[in-house]
Amino acid sequence: MAQYIFNTGIISLVIVIFATFSVKNVSSVNKIQLDYVSLLLCIGGLTGILVGLSSISTNLYESIILLVIGIILIFIFSRRQICSDLPFLNLKILKNSKFRMAVIISMLLYAVMMGSSTIYPILIQTVMKKSAVMSALIMLPGSLAMALINPLTGMFYDQFGINKLAISGSLLIMISCFGITFINSTRDVFLLGILYLLRLLGVGCLMMPIVTWGMQSLPEEEMANGTAIITALRTLSGALGTAVFMEVMTSASHFYNANSTANYYGVKFTFKIMTLLALIQLIISIIGLRKKQ
Repeated sequence: MAQYIFNTGIISLVIVIFATFSVKNVSSVNKIQLDYVSLLLCIGGLTGILVGLSSISTNLYESIILLVIGIILIFIFSRRQICSDLPFLNLKILKNSKFRMAVIISMLLYAVMMGSSTIYPILIQTVMKKSAVMSALIMLPGSLAMALINPLTGMFYDQFGINKLAISGSLLIMISCFGITFINSTRDVFLLGILYLLRLLGVGCLMMPIVTWGMQSLPEEEMANGTAIITALRTLSGALGTAVFMEVMTSASHFYNANSTANYYGVKFTFKIMTLLALIQLIISIIGLRKKQ
């Protein structure tokens, strides 16, 4: 763990140094007074929700208390932003239907993406008893495919619009999640690699184009607020998705085998729920985005 923290710190330091000299401001910079009360409300609310969800199976009553406190603080934070003339975060832009749709799809995408990213290695290494090297090799083709498709999705977006990309991406993610429910043994390693490939192709079709589409609907002066909102909410959704799906997998695995924290039953049950979320995302892409084109 110490070595991991050290390596991560070195990489982060290199990124900061490069960013300092290479990233330039492309818009005007305005000095504003920081609303410390809103900042504390936001930090406290998000922390309460995340910690409460992540420990709900081990400390039920404490988790419920933390969740209630977190929700109350986020509610107070939201009311403060809506009523303020100079909000810490302008939540009023969520009234923009295109931007709101982009936020919803991004949140669903991140919940499934981050949850499955956490469970995939557990399935391969803990349940299938494969090595870390094998786990990396199974996921490598998908990672390469995503790296290749990311530069192309911008051109696809310019040519076909967001609707076709969103439908294709959501469908691929749904198929990949549903396919995991048929994984039963170590003999299915090849199928697992294909499903992971489909998953990342779907993520590549959606992740950046949906943000671009949503941000284009905002006026230039709200770009900073839009970036902050969509980044914060999709990251929060990813964290919540990871916490919830891990709890679901652990509970389902315990239900099947009291001595097991991860088994095929628990993993497949969790991916059934992910399939449902991906289906909701697909329906929104088919019905909602068509009306917003």
